[in-house]
Amino acid sequence: MFRDGIFQDYNMNISGGSEKSTINANIFYRDEEGTQINTYFKRLGISLRGTQKISDRFRIEENIRITNNHTLLTQDDGGTGTSQNYLFFL
Repeated sequence: MFRDGIFQDYNMNISGGSEKSTINANIFYRDEEGTQINTYFKRLGISLRGTQKISDRFRIEENIRITNNHTLLTQDDGGTGTSQNYLFFL
């Protein structure tokens, strides 16, 4: 009851700024089939990063990342179970 595992990754990145400030936004998606039949892992997320130069000695940086993971697993008794979690980082 096994197969070749196949995965697909997609990323889109946008960035810009000036001498004093920059911004970067990234959206990502991963779709992965497990090697065991009827199993998978999926991830969707977004990350934002910005910097602001206050002076030659000071700079402010911000980072935010939000991720949603969804997993379908096969149990020892032959049944299936799912796991879904949301992660938020600052």
